Amino acid sequence: MKKTLIALAVAGLSFNAAAVNFDNGTSVAVFAKEIQISAAGTTLGTTVAEKALESTASLGFSITEGNKRYIRFDVTNAEFDKAFVDASLTVVSGADAGVVKVSQQSASFVIFEVAAPAGQNIAPDAVVTFLADNHVVVKSATDVKVSYRLFETAIDAVNNDASKALNKKDGTLLTFANALEARVVTKGSVDKIDVNSESKKFLNNASPAVVVDNTIVGSIAMGIADTDATTAGVQAARLASGVKVIAVTDILAAAGSKLTVSGDLSAGLVNAQNELQVGTLTLGGNPATTIAADKAEFALNAATAASDIVYTVQGVKAIAPQTMTAVFTPVAKAGFEVAPINLGEIGTLVKNGSSAIANLVLAPDTSYTNLVRISNTSGLAGKFFVTVIADDGKEVSFPLSDVAGQPAALDAGASTKQMKVADIYAAAEAKGLALTGDKKLRLKVEGEVASLSLQNYTVSKDGNALNTMNAF
Repeated sequence: MKKTLIALAVAGLSFNAAAVNFDNGTSVAVFAKEIQISAAGTTLGTTVAEKALESTASLGFSITEGNKRYIRFDVTNAEFDKAFVDASLTVVSGADAGVVKVSQQSASFVIFEVAAPAGQNIAPDAVVTFLADNHVVVKSATDVKVSYRLFETAIDAVNNDASKALNKKDGTLLTFANALEARVVTKGSVDKIDVNSESKKFLNNASPAVVVDNTIVGSIAMGIADTDATTAGVQAARLASGVKVIAVTDILAAAGSKLTVSGDLSAGLVNAQNELQVGTLTLGGNPATTIAADKAEFALNAATAASDIVYTVQGVKAIAPQTMTAVFTPVAKAGFEVAPINLGEIGTLVKNGSSAIANLVLAPDTSYTNLVRISNTSGLAGKFFVTVIADDGKEVSFPLSDVAGQPAALDAGASTKQMKVADIYAAAEAKGLALTGDKKLRLKVEGEVASLSLQNYTVSKDGNALNTMNAF
């Protein structure tokens, strides 16, 4: 029998490195939050050989030859399945091992009797190993706590009088964490919308900078989460069986999971019928599955390392400055439940200059003289561009020089001549814009400069009254 006990001791110690340690709180088992937990309860650690729910504690008090002690484990936020056996507990001190018998058990606790056989004394530092695999039943994804108590008598153990405990420990047996993760690896585009190209292309981050028709908006990844921040590498959460998740296909269905990227994609690639094309947005070089002016969707059923999301434009319509966001919507296989993962911002597109806007510019054909003036308030010269927006939301952009009598660029500190709104509209009309409704318009000015000013004012018919509208 002693050889058998020694063998058990060696077997137990060989797994202790991975066991939950109630003495110092380390190596707590992590199970996947995605596990679908039934109302009747789900048993964890069904693959007993994994020993996912093995825990250890130091005995804390000696058991001398011929004497007995009683070890009690109580569970919180779970139940025991009342099927523990003598081998569910080992108490080992060097070559000596206690003789263990199940004394009493219920859904909330189990008590083991431990005796020191003839010729053996069990030292206080003996390792108590509790094998709870396939015995823990949970009804929610909540941390499961276990208390360890050592008592001198069976009555004390049954009464669970903590004041009479020879040793006691409280610890977390298992916790839950997301096994799947989707995250933004790199946020933001280093390229800017090029105002010199009427905001229809990007100026890249090369040296010298070059005008291009695409930019990396951001980079995302999807795969198995690292659930142990204290250990290098991926320490994946466990399935209900106790086996660690090794691939997203352990949880995800073969099809249906998707990544949705939201943003203004209206400046993207179009076909001859002016229909937006899926190549407008790519993920890791692959075009979107579906696309609309405000979002694109990608099939994402397998793990992906850091993958760039690239936005490509046609070069015909102005690119909207914006923040793009993404949501990963997984579809689980049977036995799992998953929720959308909001990645939030993946990148922001900005212009390479300054801008100002007048939200109310009077109609160009009134009897009043409606005037606009632009100033370069920076210390460097730069080109300027104008965007005219009609009340129906349609807009066109063009260089300042398209307005009669105006230059393409302004020197540092310089201002334009006074421009009639009618002249600005004439340049917009030449680009195909038609005013609607009350024929009022909005005006946006952009410049390749650090700062600028836009003034908008109206002079009365007799020239005696001047009204500025910069506040609108």
